[in-house]
Amino acid sequence: MALNVIDVDQQNRLLQHGIHEETVFYNRLNFFSVFEGVLLAALVSLDAQQSQLPELSWLLPLLGIVVTSIWWYTQARKRKLVEVLGHRIEQALPEFRDTIALMTGGKKRPFSASTLITHCIPAIFLLLWTYLLARLLMLHCH
Repeated sequence: MALNVIDVDQQNRLLQHGIHEETVFYNRLNFFSVFEGVLLAALVSLDAQQSQLPELSWLLPLLGIVVTSIWWYTQARKRKLVEVLGHRIEQALPEFRDTIALMTGGKKRPFSASTLITHCIPAIFLLLWTYLLARLLMLHCH
């Protein structure tokens, strides 16, 4: 990638954009984590109380699957934007690039922490919701 020389105002805007998008990334992660936790607590509560509507209890894991799929998709797109902005900031701000190089020892990592957060956490929730849905459907079929 060719090194683009940009003025200080452009550097500041680029850095602020990167900070903003990273904040949105982590805020979204927090929102969906809390939402998934509340949904899971509702399912556990329903199961513990032997609700009056046990035949509809499968709707919660189904909702969990849908919400987790939306989360995974939107989080992956936001991570890509944050990654692109990070590369642009590295190119525009030598201090930033030097700090990253010092942190990584100049070695390219196979994947970043944000990659793990983006893909592993929703995948775990998706597996959990799928298991719970299958379990509830098997219980109600017997």
